[in-house]
Amino acid sequence: MAQTSPILRFALEILQHGLENYASDTPRHRKVAVLHLAQAVELAIKAALIERNVPIYEKNGSRTINTHEALTSLAKLWSLDRAGFSRAGRTAGR
Repeated sequence: MAQTSPILRFALEILQHGLENYASDTPRHRKVAVLHLAQAVELAIKAALIERNVPIYEKNGSRTINTHEALTSLAKLWSLDRAGFSRAGRTAGR
């Protein structure tokens, strides 16, 4: 059986916890769910980069790259013009 990266395993745990919170009836749990889902996506993206031997740490090595930088790196790996959401049609102040 193939080894699953610790980062991907944690991303899946956070995803599960986020979905459990989302299924709750309280607004507080739903807010936490959104945060957990965002973190799960970020970690899954970084796990994909690590799998392809792309560094996820900033040049000084003190912290990991942000989500935008990770999406840009992933887009390059997949030969895409851009990964992530499009800002087309958005108005200022949103």
